[in-house]
Amino acid sequence: MKGLKKIKVLAVGLILVLSLAGCNGKAAMNKSAENTTDIALNFVDCLVEGNYRDAVSMFDENMKKEITETDLSGVWELLQQQVGPYISTISNRTEKVEGHDIVSVTSEFEQALIDIRVVIDQKREIAGLFIEQAQVNK
Repeated sequence: MKGLKKIKVLAVGLILVLSLAGCNGKAAMNKSAENTTDIALNFVDCLVEGNYRDAVSMFDENMKKEITETDLSGVWELLQQQVGPYISTISNRTEKVEGHDIVSVTSEFEQALIDIRVVIDQKREIAGLFIEQAQVNK
């Protein structure tokens, strides 16, 4: 039941993204040198590679309190149980909402297209994440 609560927190919270490039410790890079799309794509890379420690290190303090490495791992694994393995990133787009950049990455999984939306604050930290069915049907 705890896993379902965390999924609900993610759905109600803000945003997360996917990408093909490797995480490979990029989370520790100077955030000011990356644009928000790169941050979001790097976050998704970490998920794809199972590098949840680096993924969580990109969270702001509020997100770190709400979602642990174990929680994030569980959500990612549950997503793949429901829609099959991650295949690739189809596209990404960015919008600004109330001082936050929201990067949406449409990703192909075996059975569905999924939008992973990552909310990035002014400190270039992940302040929220959503995982939802993409608006475009596969």
